[in-house]
Amino acid sequence: MIGGLLRLIDGAESFEVLAVRMGHAAIWPLRRLRRLLTAAATVLVPHSVRAVLIAPLHRVVFLGHWLIDLFVRAAEALNLDDLIRKLAQLSRPVWYPLAALGSFVHAWFATRSYRQFLWGIPVMLVILPLAVAGAWTAIWGEGRIASQYRVAVRQSVEEKDFRRVRLFERKLAQLGVDTQWTDFQTAKSLAEDGNISDAYERMQLLAPAAAADYPPAHFWIFEQLAAGKLEVPADEATRLMGIHLRHLQGLGFKGPEMQLLEALWLVQNQRPEEAASLLRPLTSRLALAAMLRMQVNYQLGRISEARRDARLVRSHHEERAGRSFGFSAEEYRTWALAEELLGDIAKAASLVRKRLELEPDNDEARRTLADLCLRQFEALLAEPRPDPKRLAELFAEAAELTDDPAPLQQRIGFMYRARTRIAVADRVLDAVSRRSQTPSPILEALGSAAAEAGDFDRAKETLRLAVAKDPHNAIAWNNYAWILAQGSDADLDEALAAVDKALAILPDEFRYRETRGQILVRLGKWEEAVADLEFAVNGLPDSSDIHSALAKAYIALGQKQLAHLHRQQAE
Repeated sequence: MIGGLLRLIDGAESFEVLAVRMGHAAIWPLRRLRRLLTAAATVLVPHSVRAVLIAPLHRVVFLGHWLIDLFVRAAEALNLDDLIRKLAQLSRPVWYPLAALGSFVHAWFATRSYRQFLWGIPVMLVILPLAVAGAWTAIWGEGRIASQYRVAVRQSVEEKDFRRVRLFERKLAQLGVDTQWTDFQTAKSLAEDGNISDAYERMQLLAPAAAADYPPAHFWIFEQLAAGKLEVPADEATRLMGIHLRHLQGLGFKGPEMQLLEALWLVQNQRPEEAASLLRPLTSRLALAAMLRMQVNYQLGRISEARRDARLVRSHHEERAGRSFGFSAEEYRTWALAEELLGDIAKAASLVRKRLELEPDNDEARRTLADLCLRQFEALLAEPRPDPKRLAELFAEAAELTDDPAPLQQRIGFMYRARTRIAVADRVLDAVSRRSQTPSPILEALGSAAAEAGDFDRAKETLRLAVAKDPHNAIAWNNYAWILAQGSDADLDEALAAVDKALAILPDEFRYRETRGQILVRLGKWEEAVADLEFAVNGLPDSSDIHSALAKAYIALGQKQLAHLHRQQAE
């Protein structure tokens, strides 16, 4: 910078010299003319006249000198020496310390050996990062660092790297930054990732039961307790819900939402009447209030009130569906209950199916849909001209969903026996047997009913489908073996193989041992038949068929006394 100023001054001085030279060049012709005329006058003009003639020339030359002086004054006016000198004096507090420091550094380095400096490199490598960090903090401040940590926290949460999240949160705390928001978001992410216990621990730090603190955490804990998602005993959950509710009220939260939370707490606290009364004015405004009050009134047996609430639930949900909003599994559950209360069983069933899309393993939803399918089946069956295909679909769907097929098996047996009285029954049974979704227990029941009625061809085909659908259905294997052993075209070897599969599943079942014993009798394998039949008679001592088969086997083995004994018991 100083060198530049010096060059600028030199340039200004050069400009002055140039101005003077330009002035001299401008009056050079006049000076030459004066000298020429003066020399001529000296020779040719008398002395008395010479002064009069040369005087004007002197005035012209004086004018030239005046022009030179003017050029010089103009150049001096443009000279920056004084201005630069004043600027240097005024800026001395700025550059003087730097010049002094530079002089010191130059002198210090000039008086020391460069080899000694090498020993300071390790120290500088240690000190330099600290110095850089300190300078960074001093220049950009802690706010910028904190914002970068917040960005890192958000990225770590998205990546579900909660170890890094905790590290960055500690850094933010060391900077004195309020981390409640980031702590809350981290806890929510943990819950969404299925780690509900860790999320609850974090929320308790944000919203302890002992004091009112971070409102969103109080809300979260209350909702999780109400939904039963936390591993807390029911009584303790109710107590904690009341505590967090009071904290929220103490923080100044009011309005319909707070009334809804209070109603939830009343329901958990076994005070449903108070909850229904508190919810009544909210049902037309809040869908959740209508849903909760409908369930409370339904559980209290107030069916007319529950239906009134159900209409509001339907209205709320239909309005929301019109705006293309998605629904949760719980919302589908309550909407289905509302439609069921209002008598639209088909709509209720379709809503439960949507719920099962979200919760395919929910046993309660599966049982509900199975019941609704059967109710639709019964209603459709009572119509004058029901659709057999639709009846079969409903029956098969109910069979797929139920945990206890026995009632459906009884119903299918009843329909088979009533097929002569119910015109559509036979077509429904055919449709059920042909459906690929029909489960093995239903096919087994249908085949067994046909066998009892003497319809061996239908029984054989249906039971073959049953064992193909479920090779572990021991009853179907046993009944299939029995059917194969009947009639003049009996296939005893295939029957024996089928009953062996049933016994491989349940080796100590008396009925299966009887089936095999009867087949072995027909095959003439007397000793093996006796072993099975004696085992079966212990479980079925009053079975005349077993005693008759044993009598026949003992006769063949020459044991007439035992044969006589079993013949008497058979009679």
